[in-house]
Formats: sequence, structure tokens, C-alpha cells
Amino acid sequence: MSDLYEKGWRQGSVFDASLPASWLAHVPGGAPEAVTEVFGRWVVCTQDCDLRSAPADSKETQIEIRPVLEVDIPHDWGIRSRRIRLTERDHVNAASPRLLITAELLASFGGPAFLLSDARAKAFKTWLGLRYDRAAVPEHLVALAREVDTRCGSRGGRAAAEEFHEVLMQFD
Repeated sequence: MSDLYEKGWRQGSVFDASLPASWLAHVPGGAPEAVTEVFGRWVVCTQDCDLRSAPADSKETQIEIRPVLEVDIPHDWGIRSRRIRLTERDHVNAASPRLLITAELLASFGGPAFLLSDARAKAFKTWLGLRYDRAAVPEHLVALAREVDTRCGSRGGRAAAEEFHEVLMQFD
């Protein structure tokens, strides 16, 4: 069976599906209450490296998606804002619920309704990266990335850091 990446799914893939998202809310003087809202458009937040390793028929692999919103188009949006615009009418809000679905469910939708433009995909990935505490490095290459950081990063490799302003690592 192929993986999700082979099936055309990418971080930033937008798709249409009526899915419920639930979260717990505080009720003064009572027990937490479950709130559920159905959203019709979603964006894949899972990184491409994880989509490449996710068998499309997996009932266990979890893929993170977030609802795509059209109402209240933000005027304050950007990679450092709590909202990021995906298209002229679509955006994602950091305060919106996150949903984890199986790779099998994502694959059942056939494929994305559309992929973000290269510029919007890069902005979306940067926006997501600012909201997570892990680097965008495949798990099996974390040791290599740490070694590069040790030798060239500003903390350990002062001499090398003066020669380099940025290090770009791309993994296939």
C-alpha cells in the first residue's frame, strides 16, 4: 500500500469533509462540558516527512488537521499572528480545535481539494513551526541535525557560527 505523500497529500493540503471537532469547556460550578462543532473544510498540519512514512491504510497513524475558516477574514494575519491566511478567503486560527484522524480516514477522502501555492505553503509551515516545540526534522535524522547545530550553531560552534548566518537542511 502506498503512503499518504504518494497519494498527493502534503502539509497544507486543503480538503472538504464534514467532520466534528470536540473540546472541553469550563462550566461554572459544574463538570466540564463537551462542546462539538462541525467544520466542512480542513487543512493537513502533519509534516511531509510524516506523511511519507504514513501507510495510507493505517488505522493507527494519526494525522493532525485543523479547520479552515471563511468567516471573519482577519486583517491581522501572518506568520507571527494567531491567524494565518491560506487564500484570499480562507484562514486558520491557532485557537481553533485540532483534530487527529487516522491515515486511512484521510486517504478515504481521495485527495486534496487543492494545494496551497508555494509561497502560502511556506508561510503556513513557518506559522505551524512557531506553534510547536519540535524541529521539522524526520525522527531518524534528529541526531544529524543536532550534530550540525553543535558544529555550526551559535551555542556550541562560535567560530563556525560567525561564518554562517543560516543552515538549510533538506531531507528526501
